[in-house]
Amino acid sequence: MIWDEAIDRWGLDEQGPLLDPVAVFGRESELVIEIGSGDGRATGEMAQAEPGRDLIAIDVHTPGIARLLEVIEVEHLSNLRVVHGDAMSFLGRCPDGICARVRVFFPDPWPKRKQQHRRLFAGGRLDEILRVIAPGGTLHVATDIAEYATWLERLCGARPDLVGGRIPRDPARPLTKFEENGRAAGRDIHEMLYGLRKA
Repeated sequence: MIWDEAIDRWGLDEQGPLLDPVAVFGRESELVIEIGSGDGRATGEMAQAEPGRDLIAIDVHTPGIARLLEVIEVEHLSNLRVVHGDAMSFLGRCPDGICARVRVFFPDPWPKRKQQHRRLFAGGRLDEILRVIAPGGTLHVATDIAEYATWLERLCGARPDLVGGRIPRDPARPLTKFEENGRAAGRDIHEMLYGLRKA
């Protein structure tokens, strides 16, 4: 696979004009945005298992994006696009309510107190993530860090526009590399699903 050719075909720019999913995918369909696709293995499996949904996967991890580009080409996945860059910057391209679901599986927990302002959902970034979800849509998060899960529960629980909380592990969700590492270290998996209330 030649990176430049593949990213031109299947990649979306981190910055640019407002995104039009119909123009990108050539159809009207439920859109899922995945923030932090890691090594890409689980993301590729989900795209193959959900041909009726369109998926945009965002990550700065070059090898993971390269894996996804290869999966797209080998498996002919017309429902998957990638963004090699910063998720929050890309969300600036997204109109309000553009997607039905945002997935965030095993985000960096930034465990030290002085680092916690860098967490994905901190510092007003939760507002921006929720902005791109349509009313009635969902935010789906999984982590193997108990303190992070509790922190996120408090953050989401304080919002009147969200309903939900912890759920059993979704059996349809493929194992990610981070999840496997967490399990191997003896950590429990904490999965949360929040719905965005309709106005």
